Amino acid sequence: MPWKIYYYIVLILTVLGLVLTYNNLAYFNIGGVIEILGSVFSIIGLHSYVYKKPIWTPKFWRLFFYFIVGNWLLAIAYAFTPINDLVRIPDLLVTPTVTTPEELIIGMLFSSPILFAICHLGKETKVKTATKPKETKKVETKVKTKAKPKKKSK
Repeated sequence: MPWKIYYYIVLILTVLGLVLTYNNLAYFNIGGVIEILGSVFSIIGLHSYVYKKPIWTPKFWRLFFYFIVGNWLLAIAYAFTPINDLVRIPDLLVTPTVTTPEELIIGMLFSSPILFAICHLGKETKVKTATKPKETKKVETKVKTKAKPKKKSK
């Protein structure tokens, strides 16, 4: 039940955030498209995990998990190190949702259950049966037949 509550809270906040952020198309660029697709895929993955309905393959979710982790590592590097003075991000990749380091950490903490869910979606699972099949023993039955008496030949 807590996962479903979390799912609906995230769904509402994501839709509101995307609508309020991208209502002005002047800021729309490649970074914005990547952010929108990432948000949509995250919501789909969370839905798939919460309602146990497999959507897409585990390989897709594994790649998406690596994408999110890489994105988070780059965001932390740019927020907390002077690397942004050495390497500038091209304007096409800068989104209008650039945040302060504190907002970044709060956002990552809030969305870490999504990362957990996507990680689990990326695991290869084998189909498990509810019960183990019972081993059948071969029962040998001895059928007694009456042997016909042999005819005596003269």
